[in-house]
Amino acid sequence: MKLTEPMCIIGASMGASIVCLFAAKYPEYVSMMCLLAPIANEASETDLIRQLRAGVYNTLLPETPEEFRNMIHTLTMKRPDFPSPFVNGFLHLNRLLLKEHKKIIASLFEHDYPQIEHHYAKLRQLNCPALILWGRQDQVYAFTGAEYFRNLIPNSECLILEDCGHIMGIDKPDDTTRAILTFCDNHVKLLN
Repeated sequence: MKLTEPMCIIGASMGASIVCLFAAKYPEYVSMMCLLAPIANEASETDLIRQLRAGVYNTLLPETPEEFRNMIHTLTMKRPDFPSPFVNGFLHLNRLLLKEHKKIIASLFEHDYPQIEHHYAKLRQLNCPALILWGRQDQVYAFTGAEYFRNLIPNSECLILEDCGHIMGIDKPDDTTRAILTFCDNHVKLLN
């Protein structure tokens, strides 16, 4: 890598898991991290994850407008009303890559997921500060996943957002933004 200095990295959901894996492998490049409901341990699994592990993908990979609405209702507490052109465009793009998306999810659960806690164990060695955000009503991974990460990452703090599902940017955009900015501001001051 050609990074010249450590950076703050932020990820949501699977992106937050990628942040964790990156930080575990390259801790020297991470000054701080913000994790929004990453893939957690098996104890925090929900019915949705068990469905995905069983090969039932329509909750996260909808093919019809009804399945799209069900996905949004599963991932959020708010019930945003997306206009039909948006829904149809989303479904069209999703259909183009549906087979690939299903293969990726199947591969993750078959190859990567069984080893995830082993990879996460390296996070115990991190010195950088970490913010862990989770929606109390998250139906992807239960909010107890936040405690799992707080216990795993030494210099971490945890915030559980009430009346919030998995997609914090829809349910609690202001609270999510404020928490991240406050965390970053506080820790940038400490790092300087």
